[in-house]
Amino acid sequence: MTYSLGGYTHYLVTFTVRSEDEKNGFGQFIRRLLRRRRSSGQVATSYEYYGDKRDENFVQTLTLEGPRPRNYCLRVEVEDLNTGESVYKESVFHLRKSNIE
Repeated sequence: MTYSLGGYTHYLVTFTVRSEDEKNGFGQFIRRLLRRRRSSGQVATSYEYYGDKRDENFVQTLTLEGPRPRNYCLRVEVEDLNTGESVYKESVFHLRKSNIE
């Protein structure tokens, strides 16, 4: 079912969190240099939404299990499935080890 007429919205929202090492390739270069393999430092989830308002509100949770203290990049991408256009925004944040145990 698609809502392409009558002012209905139909869009795909993708949330991606990755370490800054993964984003800039430096970490990948070091691992190749040391011949170490590691799983991707990236977590992503996507959801398709329908609505009838210009501004839709929703809540999304993305869980990082066992993250290391370092800089991470959060990317939120929204694709308008009615027009095929997309936009994204990225923000860097730092996780640090808590002194409270």
